[in-house]
Amino acid sequence: SAILAGQVGCATFPGSKKDSSTAEDKKTLLQRMPWAKETSETPQPYPNPVKMAATWTPDTLVQLGRTPTRGFGGRLFFYDEKSRPVPVEGGLVIHGVDESATTAKEGVKRFEFSKEQFTRHFSQSDFGASYSIWLPWDAVGGDHKRISLVASFTTPEGKTVQGTPTVVMLPGRTEPPKERDLLSKLSPQYREHLDA
Repeated sequence: SAILAGQVGCATFPGSKKDSSTAEDKKTLLQRMPWAKETSETPQPYPNPVKMAATWTPDTLVQLGRTPTRGFGGRLFFYDEKSRPVPVEGGLVIHGVDESATTAKEGVKRFEFSKEQFTRHFSQSDFGASYSIWLPWDAVGGDHKRISLVASFTTPEGKTVQGTPTVVMLPGRTEPPKERDLLSKLSPQYREHLDA
């Protein structure tokens, strides 16, 4: 009932004496809560970020009428000289490397976000300004993979901020253990007996 009352808010009836009210009085109960954040426009971008941090999580995207896709959800933070999170403006390129691929052509994927596209991914988090992105990798049902992700950000002035390479495990099918691998777990004496 408290949530319902907060959404409805307070109303004044015609003819009531309370006509002049402040902006604080016009807020609903939910807007007055301590954890409620002010809705504001995207802040001005910081021109010279010096550091970037990224967190990656394997995830699955399911859309009606399409094949479910495995990929990675990422959240990126940019910092100024005083290690404060700041909004930025520029383009982002992410390279993904499949460490189990046999050839470089099939093992490397490039994801590029233009300045206009990347700006739309801005969100204000509890840790400050951040950018949330999604990287599709392949269809659900593939093999278990070890993927290395590296993000690189370029400002309109041409300054580049390089992220730290991160290895993320992409869940999937695993091969059954080979007989040789099972035997390697046995005692050395038993292995010597088999070799003899």
